[in-house]
Amino acid sequence: PSSDPAVVGEILKGIKAASNGVISVTTGGMNMTVEDRFRIIDTLRPEMASCNCGTMNFNITGTLKLVSDPPKYDWEIPFIKKSSNDVFKNTYDDIEYCITHMNAAGTCPEYEVFDMGQLATLNYFYKKGLARKPVVLQRIDWTKGERM
Repeated sequence: PSSDPAVVGEILKGIKAASNGVISVTTGGMNMTVEDRFRIIDTLRPEMASCNCGTMNFNITGTLKLVSDPPKYDWEIPFIKKSSNDVFKNTYDDIEYCITHMNAAGTCPEYEVFDMGQLATLNYFYKKGLARKPVVLQRIDWTKGERM
């Protein structure tokens, strides 16, 4: 996982060369500061990017079965195993930072809403005038393991 604009920029360059689709980048990063997560927005100004609407537990240990044996990178297994004890922090200050930086960069936020409380958080920022139209939502139903 990287939020290095040089790394992400190379990936985006390849996608843009092969596609005319809208590109949406992630701003996730459980072990990164909000400033680190948003360097790519300030630098690359993507068309869309994720904006997580709340703090959450984010256990990805179930993906261990998908890692090749031996793993391609030495960080993979420790990173995945550590996730069962991680919290993905997205406070109101963090979310405001995210939305403000996306607005300044001309990046359309793709709001990730995992529960009703996070929908209420998004409504707070909408009423405050930071979350602007169009409001693009991604709702993930983890009980079915699918994006909606």
